[in-house]
Amino acid sequence: MAMIALLALLLDALIGWPDAVYRRIGHPVTWAGRLITALDRALNRGRARRAKGALTVTVVLLAAVIPAA
Repeated sequence: MAMIALLALLLDALIGWPDAVYRRIGHPVTWAGRLITALDRALNRGRARRAKGALTVTVVLLAAVIPAA
């Protein structure tokens, strides 16, 4: 597993994320940023902010882990 991650990092360093792909679909990091922004706007107010923050972390982690699995 660690070898696959190192290979992915090496490929990303060598060829990067192609501009045409980025313009069409963005980058996974920007997707995560948009998700965090949307959840922050929707949940970061009122009562139970700590619980809502935990929910945000859970949703963002699941959004990354489920496709990776």
